[in-house]
Amino acid sequence: YNGSYVNEITEYGTKGETELNRKGPNNLTSNQEVLVRSAIKYWVERHKHVVKYVSLITDCYGSALLFHMLVSTVILTILAYQATKINGVNVFAFSTIGYLMYSFAQIFMFCIHGNELIEESSSVMEAAYGCQWYDGSEEAKTFVQIVCQQCQKPLIVSGAKFFNVSLDLFASVLGAVVTYFMVLVQLK
Repeated sequence: YNGSYVNEITEYGTKGETELNRKGPNNLTSNQEVLVRSAIKYWVERHKHVVKYVSLITDCYGSALLFHMLVSTVILTILAYQATKINGVNVFAFSTIGYLMYSFAQIFMFCIHGNELIEESSSVMEAAYGCQWYDGSEEAKTFVQIVCQQCQKPLIVSGAKFFNVSLDLFASVLGAVVTYFMVLVQLK
C-alpha cells in the first residue's frame, strides 16, 4: 500500500517500445497513465475485499471470541491460584506452569494480530495520501480520495461488540486475572 507498485508500473511504462513519448499535464505518458489507473483500481478493489473479510470474521467469530476470552480469564485465574499451591518441582508444577504460559500465549497471539490489523489498516490512508496522487488524472485523484475516505476508520475484529481484539484487550485480561487472583487469595 505504499505506492511502490505504482512506481514500478510507472518505471515499466517508460521502457515500453510502442509507447508514444507525449506527456500529459501530469507528466505521465498515456501508457503510464493507463497503468497507474489500473494499479489504483486493483488496490481499491483489494481493499474492499479486505474490509469485507474482516467484517465476515467479526460476524462469524465475535461471539466465540467473547466466550473464549471469558473462559480464558477464569482459567488463568484458577491456574495462577493453583501455582501458589506448588511445593517443589514435580509433574503438577510443570503442568500448571506450562498450561498457564500456554493460555497467556494463546490470548497474546489473538491480541497481537488484532493489534497488527489495526495498525496496518491505519497506515493504508497515509500510504494512499503519500503517493503522488496529485500528479494523476481526475479519475486517479477520485480513487485515492475514495481510499482515504474508506480508511479513516481502522479495521477492527471485535468480540461480539464488547471489546476490540488488540493489545489493550490483553492488558485488560491481565488486569482482570490479577484482580480475581487477589480476591481468591483474600478468600483463602
